[in-house]
Amino acid sequence: MNVTPESALSNRGPMIAFLGGNLAEDKHIEFAQLLGKYVAEKTRLRICVTGYKGKQSRADSSCCEPSFGFAVADGAASALDAAEHPLRLVTRIYTKRRGGSDTFEIGSVVEPHGGNEQSRRLSTISSADVICLAGGSTGTWGYYNFALALEQPVLPLPFFGGAARNIWTRNRMHLRVNFNIDDTTSSRWLNTDLSSLSEESVVDLAEAVTAAVAAGVRKRCLVCMPFRDHFEWVFEQIVVPAAAAACADIVRIDLENVVGDISAKFSSEITQADCAIAIVTGQRPNVLYEVGFA
Repeated sequence: MNVTPESALSNRGPMIAFLGGNLAEDKHIEFAQLLGKYVAEKTRLRICVTGYKGKQSRADSSCCEPSFGFAVADGAASALDAAEHPLRLVTRIYTKRRGGSDTFEIGSVVEPHGGNEQSRRLSTISSADVICLAGGSTGTWGYYNFALALEQPVLPLPFFGGAARNIWTRNRMHLRVNFNIDDTTSSRWLNTDLSSLSEESVVDLAEAVTAAVAAGVRKRCLVCMPFRDHFEWVFEQIVVPAAAAACADIVRIDLENVVGDISAKFSSEITQADCAIAIVTGQRPNVLYEVGFA
């Protein structure tokens, strides 16, 4: 499978990285696969994994304990047409491990910058919009610490145990803000035992986590407005507070250094935007054109 340049993935929409340890229990594997399936079906998020397949089971040498990322990617791939795999699935894999029995490649394959463990983790975290962690130990803590440094939203899943559970108990207040998780849900997830859940409850939990993940992605708000100074007060006093309340990042093309075709730039931005705000006072042609295009 060919390697995809990092630059080719930058304008394909928001991405969530699924990272963590190996899954030894059937219900854990089932949940991870279902989560991948629902994220693929119910959101427009891209899915990023590291390409580590898993390890041989200690209890049964004939079985493999898949990694969290592999199980999620497996579930997502089953829900997508093959043509969608390069667009929605990203495997970030270390060059020296390519082709090994413990690796896999699906969708667009990227080689992270740098050759050591820390640089690969940093590259993976910086490429994602949201990080979802499950189980794990030292490596999972490493991903979490890099995400904190980059101010990336992190959703640890406590019912997988391991480092993710410890991270959850220490940061429950941040979860409420970043993922719209209330105290009741927070306590319920902390006390959930996946192995004892019914099939229906596993489905409900996977749907709830999918919704939380989607809520953690910062929204993009494209602002269409006249390029006149006397409209700046509308932008500063009305548009900016409204976008902040909706947890949306504002995009104004006139404030960016656009080189080349500005129409192509606008087309790209409106495709990626979750919403748009237009100031149509004065009925400026450029604003009405942008509104019509949107």
